[in-house]
This record gives sequence, C-alpha cells and structure tokens, in this order.
Amino acid sequence: MIKNKIIISKILEIVDTLIEASEYLNKVYIEHNYFEFEIILKDIFNSLNAIYDEILMLKNSENVYKMDVMCENIICSFNRLKLLYTSKSLRMSEKIEFEVIPLLIDMKLKLYFFSFIYPNKTKMIEYYSNEMINMCSNEFIDRSEEMQSYKYDISIIITGYNKLDYTKLCIDSLLKNIPKGLSYELILVNHGSSDGTKEYFESISPTKQLDICKNGVGLSAVYRIVEGKYVLSVSNDVLIANNTIQNMIACMESDNSIAWVVPSTPNISNLQQIYSDYKSIDEMYTFALQNNRKDKFRWEQRAKLCNPIDLKRSKVFFSKDGIGWGGYLHTFKNMSFPDDKLSFLLRRNGYKMMLAKDAYCYHFGSITLKNDISKYVDDNGNKGFNSYYLDGRREFLEIFGIDPWGVGFCWEPDLFKYLPCNENNDLNVLGINCGIGSNPLKVKESIKENVHNLKVKIYNITDEDCYIQDLRGVSDIAECVPSIEDLNSFFSNEKFKYIIIESKFETYENPLKILGKLKNNIVEDGILAIKIQQKELKDVIKLKFNNVIESGQWMILKSF
Repeated sequence: MIKNKIIISKILEIVDTLIEASEYLNKVYIEHNYFEFEIILKDIFNSLNAIYDEILMLKNSENVYKMDVMCENIICSFNRLKLLYTSKSLRMSEKIEFEVIPLLIDMKLKLYFFSFIYPNKTKMIEYYSNEMINMCSNEFIDRSEEMQSYKYDISIIITGYNKLDYTKLCIDSLLKNIPKGLSYELILVNHGSSDGTKEYFESISPTKQLDICKNGVGLSAVYRIVEGKYVLSVSNDVLIANNTIQNMIACMESDNSIAWVVPSTPNISNLQQIYSDYKSIDEMYTFALQNNRKDKFRWEQRAKLCNPIDLKRSKVFFSKDGIGWGGYLHTFKNMSFPDDKLSFLLRRNGYKMMLAKDAYCYHFGSITLKNDISKYVDDNGNKGFNSYYLDGRREFLEIFGIDPWGVGFCWEPDLFKYLPCNENNDLNVLGINCGIGSNPLKVKESIKENVHNLKVKIYNITDEDCYIQDLRGVSDIAECVPSIEDLNSFFSNEKFKYIIIESKFETYENPLKILGKLKNNIVEDGILAIKIQQKELKDVIKLKFNNVIESGQWMILKSF
C-alpha cells in the first residue's frame, strides 16, 4: 500500500507537469510555432498513456475514483487537438484552455482526494478547511473579483447526455428568452453523448464547448471555466419561459447574502411547485407569461432547494473567498444527494437560498437521471431507486451528521392547512426541535407572500445539537439548549404568535408540563402546533385542551 501511495504521488507530479505543458502548448500554438507544438503534444501523449497504464494496475487496490475513465477522456480530448491542429483551427486555443487544462486539474483534485483523504474523517475536515479552496477556486472569478469587473453578466451552462430531442427544445427555449442587453457566455457540455449532441452543439457555435468523451467523471471541470458574475445551470430537460432569467437575477440582486436561486417548476420534489392547470406546452408558456411578473413577495427563502435549473453567485461558489463547491467531495457516488449537500453548505456558511415563484419554467422530470438511477446497484446487490436513495442518505448522515430527509427538511402541508399566516402586525415565531427549520421559515415566508408583512422574527431552540448550525442559517435567533423541558430559561420575555414543536415531544418525561410552560410565551390568539405519533398522547391532549385540530401527525391548538 505504501508503494502504491508513492506511485500515486508520482502521478500527481506528472499531472502538474502536464498542466504546465498544456499551458505552454497553447502559447506556442498561438505563436504559430508548429514544430515545437508537435514535439510537446507527442510528449504529453506519452505521459498520459504512462499514467493510464499505472492507474489500470492500481485500480483494484486503491481508491483511484474512475481515474482510468478520466484518463480516457483526457486522451480523447488530446486526440481532438490533433484533428484541430491538422486543420489549423481557430478553436485550438479555446479547447486547450477550456477543456484540456480544466479536465487535468479536475483529475488532479479527485485523484488526490480519493487516494490520500477519503474516507478518513479527520483528513476530510482538514482538507475542507485548509486545502480545498486553493485546489478548486476559479482563477477567472478571482481575477474578476480583484478588478471588481466581470467579463459577462452571466455564464449559462447546458449539459447534454443523449436525449438530443429534449436538448434541442431546451436550447431553443433559452435562446428565445435570454433578456435583451444581458451580457452572457453560452457553455455547452457534452457529457459522453452518442446521439449527435456533440455535432449539434458545434453547429450552434457556443462561446465555449466542453466535450467529455465518456459519461461519469469530469463534469465539475466546467466550474473552472465560467467567467460570469452569475452562473445559470440548466438541465437539458428544462424549458425556459419569458422573464424566467431576469426575475431570477432580480431575486439574486435583492440581497448580497442570497447565493442560490431556483425557479418554480413541475416534476420536482421539495414542494417547489406552484398550482397550474395547463394541458400543453403552448398553454404552459401562456401560464408562465402570466405568472412571471416580478414580485419580491414571492421570493421564498428555503432551508433546502432542488435544482433542475438554478442561478449561482459565482463569488460564493467558485472564488477563493467562497465555499469551494467544485472541490467539496464526500463520496464516490458523485450524484449522491448533491442538492442536499449544497443546501447544507450554504446554510452553514450564512447564505440564503431562494425559490423564485415569479420565475416559472417547465421541467420534464429527470429524463436522463431516471434511467441512470434505475440501474443503480448497492454493495449488497439491491437495485433501483430505493437502494440509490437509501445508500445516499446513509452516506450523507455518516459524513455530515444529519439525515438529508430528516426532521424539518421540508415544510409540511398537513400543518399549513390550519395556519392562517395572514397577520399584518409585528410577530414572532418559535420553533422547538424543528430540525433544519423548514416549518418556522415557511410561516415567515407565507406571511410575506400572503399579506406582504416583512415584520416576522424567527426564533428556534433545539436540544439536538446536530442541527444548531443549520438553524442559525434560517433564524433570527437560534439557541442550542440542554433540554427543552427547561423552557423558562429561554426567551422568557418573548411572546409568540406561532409555536411549532416538531420532534421528540413524546420522549420527554412530562410533555403536558412543557405545554403548561408555553402558555406564558404565546399571545392570546396564538397557535401551537405539535407533531405527535403516539396515539395515547394525542388522546390526552384532546381531553385536556379545547380547539384542538388533528391533521395527519400534527395537533394544532388554537388559543390554548
């Protein structure tokens, strides 16, 4: 094993040399020094093939994370350089700078992480804290931040993996609905397609085109080549409507702490849909035209988002002062709960994420991913969707300490059937053991949308310390306490219109005593909601209190 680590260290040194050689290769091509170009290209090929042979030998004994496929992809890219050289193409420099070099850097990052860091948790924490940002920051974004000027307002990325018919619909909708006057670059990523996607992309003549020969690795290299102040990433099964993009940008620019914005779409989880009754794509565009009227009161902060299309703030995601999104690795399964991981990172770094309901567009629904997930097989041989998601949840919990689909990961309709959320006065909301805090946050955001009241303050207390960092990202005040049974010690002088108790209520020695203490903290017409699974306790509460409404697992007490 020690010998293998030495070999991998040597490979990493060679990759560093190949990155420098590729930069020089670009220089001599620009200078029309074709003789030296041919020599350098041949040397790079020899080095790549040597790396490939070594990785194949290491594959069965080391965590080399599909580096054989990564090598094949890079070799394929250099083969394209040969063809471009033959025709003396003007796109040669672009291919070197925006495809070959980013793929090599991506290879270096993943080979290092999975060979020397993963799965040692101590080393992972050290990597996240001390190494990741330097290894994955985008030099274009860093330069733009230093100059306080970006080359483009927005970088638009569309990734295609077969499904060419959908990709064409997606790009056609995008090109029709890019706001006038918006400075943008179009980056098209062909991720291992075999159905003419590459040739179709070339026919469009995008600003940049990243061609990855085989699907499965290398996609994060695109984050190294964006140059816009914002990055709009679009799945190839999305149709963009009129005013979608400008309303997402307006939402982003309303608050510097907003880092991530998604529009409302159908066929998405996390209760991000809005009501619609159209029957065709033409009717969808008509619906979107009516819906997509800029409305800041429909910009809803969330504790978590899902993203078939999203807008990212480049400084936060990709600069040396950001969260290092391109380098935040935690599992071999690169599609293992990425939305939850990103939400986790933004919450814990103090950034907001927003659902822009005034930016509707259409999502056909995991056209590509459904097929891939259906083929998933876990370590025990179990197949399909259930195994994929159970495995992802287990890995997420092991690395990050919370269940991505655990307490408070999304707001609950059974609860909000009976919460009016229409008050115009200043008011406070208290969440007690509400996990990552989606339900108290939904109260605040519903009042904002319903009656345009921005004077709502969220308090959260929890005796589950694994959630306190998450709660601080979605609360005005959040406290971790030894036990919520000692409520008198916390917020004793505050009065709340809404109090929500979401977890562990049945586990306390005297739940009714907790309710008695809360009487001192609720306004006269306040509402208390408790999530309870135990039937016996529900029966006791119904006998003890008047005006009790039962909705699913929720018990809602009005003016108790």
